[in-house]
Amino acid sequence: MIGTRLLTLNPISDTNATRIDVVWDLDMNKIPVFARGFANDNFMKATEDALSKIELTVK
Repeated sequence: MIGTRLLTLNPISDTNATRIDVVWDLDMNKIPVFARGFANDNFMKATEDALSKIELTVK
């Protein structure tokens, strides 16, 4: 599987906070169709876990 990940940091106006946007562009053609949903769910979960860890370290 190949692809890209785009992370964008956006300051939230009038606060001392930053929003992190994550966009994945993955080529899942080599993954069997029946497993693509599972793979997508794993990417989503891993991304959410990473963002949660980032949030905890900056608080």
